[in-house]
Amino acid sequence: MNLKKIGLFLGPLICALAYTAPSPLISFQAWQVIGLAAWIVIWWVTEAIPIGMTSLLPIVYLSLSGVSTLKEACAPYGSPIVFLFLGGFILAISLEKWKIHERVALKILSFTGTSANGVILGFMGATALLSMWMSNTATTLMMLPIALSVLSLLRGGEQRSDTETKGMHNFGIAMMLAVAYGANIGGTMTLIGTPPNLVLASFINRGSTGGEATLTFFDWLALGVPFGIVALTFTYLLLVYVLYPNRLGQVEGAGEVIGRAQSELGEWSAAQIRVSLVFLVTALTWVFRAQIVSYFEIKGLSDAAVGLMGAMSLFAIPSGEQNTAGEQNTAGEQNTAGDRRVSNPLLKWSDMQRLPWDIVLLFGGGLSLAQALKQVGLIQAIGDQFANLTSVSWGSLALLTLIALMLTEVMSNVALVSVFIPVVSAVAIGLDLPPLALCAPVTLAASCAFMLPMSTPPNAIVFASGHVQISHMMRAGALLNIVSVLWITTLARFFYF
Repeated sequence: MNLKKIGLFLGPLICALAYTAPSPLISFQAWQVIGLAAWIVIWWVTEAIPIGMTSLLPIVYLSLSGVSTLKEACAPYGSPIVFLFLGGFILAISLEKWKIHERVALKILSFTGTSANGVILGFMGATALLSMWMSNTATTLMMLPIALSVLSLLRGGEQRSDTETKGMHNFGIAMMLAVAYGANIGGTMTLIGTPPNLVLASFINRGSTGGEATLTFFDWLALGVPFGIVALTFTYLLLVYVLYPNRLGQVEGAGEVIGRAQSELGEWSAAQIRVSLVFLVTALTWVFRAQIVSYFEIKGLSDAAVGLMGAMSLFAIPSGEQNTAGEQNTAGEQNTAGDRRVSNPLLKWSDMQRLPWDIVLLFGGGLSLAQALKQVGLIQAIGDQFANLTSVSWGSLALLTLIALMLTEVMSNVALVSVFIPVVSAVAIGLDLPPLALCAPVTLAASCAFMLPMSTPPNAIVFASGHVQISHMMRAGALLNIVSVLWITTLARFFYF
């Protein structure tokens, strides 16, 4: 029997057992929610059924069990953070559709030079920058073919010495890991860069902590950017100077590969310029939203509203590219409107097929579960257990961060954050600390899975290239995990204690 079948039966079984284990410390309804949490986590981890469908379980369970009304169970699925995610991802789809991400990546590579270490730095920097704003999976899929082209160019030359052969081998490993780790780290730097950040923001901004704490786009930048810059710097130095030094010097022909790829893209089209302007205006509004609200007194201007306005404008602004029947524009679309020349909008509804609707539902499911945990008093009960403590030591915070990081190596980081955040938030409140003091390090750690191919999609994608073995990833990942724990803990202590 495979893992999926085991999880399919184990989830509801554990939930049923929760009904038979009442305790005078918590109510029967609290045990019902504990059973639901166990059921959801087991199905998320084993993927017994699609994750998106598992995420609908709270709606059915909570309403039938009487823990919540149907309206209360459904409300979190319409959280503003869900729509912030939608807005951000639609912007990312537009960048990908019009190949702006390729232009950005190639431009960065042209700046970093054609030395072997410079090329690796360029790939890592370009991947991280793109992953700050779009899916790390899409970013990795885009960067990998370019990286493989450079590797193919190296291996197509004349016979090299044993030292050079080893150097090329290390160059390939470092290149692949730079792409994967750049995508993982880049996603931590902005609020929309990776789903766990959005789960945290939704939990905080919905008032689930019982206070008036908020988490804005700019708030997370202040934490995420310092973390990302240091993490990227250390990762680069570790890969090229410690673990996989190549000593190749200049990569002959790499400039030609990059230049040829740039020339194939041609000049900037009207559509690419318009999408770039929409993206730039939206990003700047996110960053300076507080100042805009204060100056213009626009009280309803939220991060979600900004993202949705940017996304909707892409469906209204014409691309400026006209094509007749059968012709393709620069986005690869064909005009089927007869011989009449038409100008399509920058995005059409058919482009929304690429939206990760399963992750949207997972957001809602996690938030609905968190709301139920708070509603039956479990979060308050957990917080009360720590009410007599006066502080959190550096070591205990590091241990909590390490636990979250190691768990995310083997399970969905979104699922991990959805379950962990309500618990550690309650602990923080019990210690009279801001909820972010414990929630932020857990969330950052959830995106720092560097050791295993199955930990994140970028890891799996580069592993499938055949240039990286599990031993390579574990060797680098183990050191990066340790450094990540130390740096996350240090940042959290500086910001919140």
